[in-house]
Amino acid sequence: MRNLTRRNLLRTAGTGALGAAGAVALAACGEARVVEVEKVVTQIVETERVVEKEVPVTVERVVTAEAMPQMGQVSVRFATDHTSGPRGNAMKWGMERFAGQFPNILVDIEVIGGDYFDSVNLQLAAGSMAEAILFEGNLFQAHYAAGFFPDITDQVSKLGFDLDDYWVLPTGWLPWEGALYQANGRLHGLPFQGGMNGIVYNIELFESNGVGQPAEDWTWDDAMEASRALTDADNDQYGMWAPTSDQFGWGPMMWSNGVEYWFSEDGKASFDQPEAIEALKWTYDTMHTENVAFTQEVRQRVAGEFGDPFSAGKVGIWPGGRVYSTGFGIPRIKDRFRWSVGPMYAAPSTGHARHGWNDQPHIVTIAAERLGNLEQTVQLVTYLAGPEYQTRVGIDRGHFPVFKTVADSPELLAAPPEGMSWLKTYATTPEPRTPGYFPYWDEFRGAHGSVQSKLWVNEITPEEAGVKMAEDATAVFAARDDWMPIPA
Repeated sequence: MRNLTRRNLLRTAGTGALGAAGAVALAACGEARVVEVEKVVTQIVETERVVEKEVPVTVERVVTAEAMPQMGQVSVRFATDHTSGPRGNAMKWGMERFAGQFPNILVDIEVIGGDYFDSVNLQLAAGSMAEAILFEGNLFQAHYAAGFFPDITDQVSKLGFDLDDYWVLPTGWLPWEGALYQANGRLHGLPFQGGMNGIVYNIELFESNGVGQPAEDWTWDDAMEASRALTDADNDQYGMWAPTSDQFGWGPMMWSNGVEYWFSEDGKASFDQPEAIEALKWTYDTMHTENVAFTQEVRQRVAGEFGDPFSAGKVGIWPGGRVYSTGFGIPRIKDRFRWSVGPMYAAPSTGHARHGWNDQPHIVTIAAERLGNLEQTVQLVTYLAGPEYQTRVGIDRGHFPVFKTVADSPELLAAPPEGMSWLKTYATTPEPRTPGYFPYWDEFRGAHGSVQSKLWVNEITPEEAGVKMAEDATAVFAARDDWMPIPA
């Protein structure tokens, strides 16, 4: 879990203090960012964060880039961690294209290093935030009341932005659905990095073990049966990667099984519902009863030199978020085996496979207003949300492109992996679910996450875990009266 939460920050600095700190820090920078020197050499420290099974691995490197500002250029600070791998490739391409189209806007990239959420929380607390930031819904909910995010609705409308062109977080399916970058009908940022759950599978493992390809109507039972046939634990071959992710693993299984959401409007966590415990037990069983999924103790051995067990060719089915970030697997797998995105298995009790859906937007901060470069900042985030850049995302595949027409583009549909058309099916499956962000979401996630981690290592039973997760998570709501999400 993240070490810094809204509660930690506000314990040392009230909303007013944060705003004042921001004003002092930004005033020190001057009112304008016009550069009139002949040559500036900027040193950018890139931080690559590779997260597999919630274990961060950080690799740092230094890249020296030359910037040659011209008279009349305006600088925009842009904080992101899209600096390496397929995401970095797309961003490098995009910044070159943006510079050619908007030579008057000099983008100053600030690489978000270390723990992403800690870094951004600290920037906001100190008032030193960039004008545009790659953001997340928990951050938006936690800091919205401080007034850090100006309304950009009119600006993006003038640039031709239309939210109907995008895959967006579903809103309104429950009256308390929280906002991510739009609040009370006003835009404060734009969609950018889509993500959802599904499966990728090893075609050759299926064929060599005589297992039929995943069917469009298969269920949890079918997936478990296939996993048994694919497992050869003595040779470190497993049928499945256990779906232990909350947003993209056991969470969507709960929703598929009939759990409406992780918590209700009256502040009660849902993890102790029978349908929720059944989903937790199914994940637990893959590792500790059926033994068709590797445990954490043997994960590194199974992964070998390839970075993860699936890329090593040792796993038949990988349920989770890899479907929206296949670009990370392509250079690892290369042409050693054929693999594909495929249909998500449904809960037998409902016949449904609900998908978790998320979008990390680019948020525009009050720093842009104070520095007088709001127009240029909005131009940047609109470009990154637009069809040109999002089509490039479909090529590099670091995340799911949020511009709708890209889902049908030849660039996105081309193999490897095969079955990329399933991404559009995921995005259009009825009744998707979102993370359920609200101002104390980090504490909520920490409460249930600390319990579920004990379940995955077999320290408690699924039944005990569900009850304890609900009890601890409900306590987060009971402890405060201002937890209700900011509405979209």
